[in-house]
Amino acid sequence: MTQNYYQVRLGTQGRYVAECRAGQFIGVDYGINQDLTGQLPENWQEFNQKFRPIYLQTYPEKSRT
Repeated sequence: MTQNYYQVRLGTQGRYVAECRAGQFIGVDYGINQDLTGQLPENWQEFNQKFRPIYLQTYPEKSRT
């Protein structure tokens, strides 16, 4: 069985690994002021559908693709 996974780098040279493990979180910066707690569904298309308009409102010069 093939398994997919996403690799998340927790800061330069892993500088935030201990903090993230202790707090059981990861930090990402999509450039929007939005708490994404509980907002990461298994289907990435659902996430895009919900948050693309927010991102594009913040960055109107960006394209949808």
